[in-house]
Amino acid sequence: PVVTARFNPRLFRVASDDDPTQKYVASCVALGAQDNKVTVWLSRKARPVLVAKTFFQQSVVDLTWSPDGLTLFAASIDGSVAIFAFDEKELGERLSAKEVQGIMDNSYGTARAHTGIAEDPALMQLLSGEDGSGSLAASPAKAAMVGRSNGSGKALAP
Repeated sequence: PVVTARFNPRLFRVASDDDPTQKYVASCVALGAQDNKVTVWLSRKARPVLVAKTFFQQSVVDLTWSPDGLTLFAASIDGSVAIFAFDEKELGERLSAKEVQGIMDNSYGTARAHTGIAEDPALMQLLSGEDGSGSLAASPAKAAMVGRSNGSGKALAP
């Protein structure tokens, strides 16, 4: 069974298996398993990019990718760590931040960048103006706590 999974922070432009002249945008995920293996998969590919069988004596319990998306770190319960360095030819051409932003805007719209998510009930109460005013402007201290103050004591509108 799979113990850990970690998606690559980057998206890649990959040649299709059916027609190498056709390219598509792929996500990449690494999986660590109880059978001591690490596998790396690209979306829409029938086979993994990597199957690492002999690096660990016990279960793989954690994985993480480097910010550039080309290095995978894997840790085992046996105390060992393995580093897998990929070439861009192996995973595909990395998309630029602008290309990813365009894909996200087309898929999910541009309004998503302006929506906030309250992380806990206390923050939800704070944002809703628990004092009954319904506005952060009533309390500069509250506004500063959620990062919406300009430092002058006046709260900024969300």
